[in-house]
Amino acid sequence: MRSRRRLGFTLIEMMVTAVLVAIAIVGVLGAIRAISAADLRAREADLLQRLAVLKLNEFGPVTNPQTADNKGDFTDQGYADVQWSLEVVPSGTENLDELTVTATRGERSQTVTGLLFVAPTTGSTGL
Repeated sequence: MRSRRRLGFTLIEMMVTAVLVAIAIVGVLGAIRAISAADLRAREADLLQRLAVLKLNEFGPVTNPQTADNKGDFTDQGYADVQWSLEVVPSGTENLDELTVTATRGERSQTVTGLLFVAPTTGSTGL
């Protein structure tokens, strides 16, 4: 009797291999999509953080942050869709206020907090 040699894959083996490859491709594409979404969120957070720091630094020369605008947008920087808000809280130390700037775009926001020396108001010296 002559033995039969097997020279290739059966149809079932090929179909199982194709299904496994398709599952692997779907998994890889899902991972790439998740990485892209995470990258987009990170870029958005970085932009909002930088804009909030920029706005916080603008309040340095302000004599009294209590009288400054407490909200606005970043149209001057090219981001009209990004809003900012300012919260001023006395720090408990004389002439030192805590400023919190929040930059918001849609559902996402970033907050930056810093301290600002507020120059005391000067009256007449009586000289």
